[in-house]
Amino acid sequence: MTRPPVDDPTRSFFEALALKELGKEAVDLSAGTRAALGVGAEPDALDALEASAAPGDEDPGHGDPTAAPATSPPAPEAAPVQLVGSVPVVDDEPSSPEPAEDNVAAGVTPAGAPGRATHGKLFSARRAHPLELFEILQSKYGEEWLSWEPTTLWWAIRRDFGAVGELTRNKILALRVAYKTLGPWSDWDVFEKCGLAWNDQVPVFGAWQPLPPSHVAFTVQVLAAIHPEAPWTHEVSAYQAMILDDNGFVWVPPEWFPGAQVLLDRNRETAAFRDEVARAWGKLAGRDLSRVEWLPDSALDIHIARLFVIATYLEHRAALHHAGSAAAIGATASTHPPVP
Repeated sequence: MTRPPVDDPTRSFFEALALKELGKEAVDLSAGTRAALGVGAEPDALDALEASAAPGDEDPGHGDPTAAPATSPPAPEAAPVQLVGSVPVVDDEPSSPEPAEDNVAAGVTPAGAPGRATHGKLFSARRAHPLELFEILQSKYGEEWLSWEPTTLWWAIRRDFGAVGELTRNKILALRVAYKTLGPWSDWDVFEKCGLAWNDQVPVFGAWQPLPPSHVAFTVQVLAAIHPEAPWTHEVSAYQAMILDDNGFVWVPPEWFPGAQVLLDRNRETAAFRDEVARAWGKLAGRDLSRVEWLPDSALDIHIARLFVIATYLEHRAALHHAGSAAAIGATASTHPPVP
């Protein structure tokens, strides 16, 4: 079988960090990995199983779409898994075709376990919530997936859930880095690239891509959910404070931007206004501010409105979490296949 070219996410900074921390080395599949993948064969059998997939089951971004499909050898009898074909989709494609009933291998998805029927569309959804992806992968594969080679992980997800988009791959690789390392808490560039992926953007490694304040706050929430006890270094707090200062903030809720307020407070000229903003937000937080008539020439109104924008964004992202695949991506419908 001719292997497809390595995709960009697989070559990404996330993978390099994760593999360095995990100390990867070539080994046979462990019993736990075989059980999680649902196969009883050695790694060579995975190639044969992959070859038995329909030509339309290639990962998005893999292979040459103009090349003629090669004849696929039949799957070995020893393998108890039947691959289900799916149509590749792009990141913002909301749907993934449901497999035919006679193509679903008995026993692949136990009752109550996540699978194509419950979460098949999530892995091709542009706005998939990273924590929901993390919970589904943990529920389906335990912690085995955290140490798999990316090729094995994409193969398993395609088999069990359907197409997986490039944005989703970056989100998953960022989740592995955050779970296995302290990089996002200690290095501003790792924090930034993880934040870009989790906020539905493509990281460009080696480029300066400052996050908006609302995206910084959401990244902090994701990291706090993964490792609540992880310490924040001065470097990452300084990155957050720089973002806030560039956007005109003098005060923010400390849980949104850990350690940043101490750095903002160094500007003594804004101390009085900072206290005014904190008092006003304490009185207004939790209330419906959508009907407030903001005064465009009031510095206090402008600052509270900016905080309200962040709070609204966090509420919207929280609504996507556990909302279900259909609810989470129903508003992103597009033509399939995509129109050039």
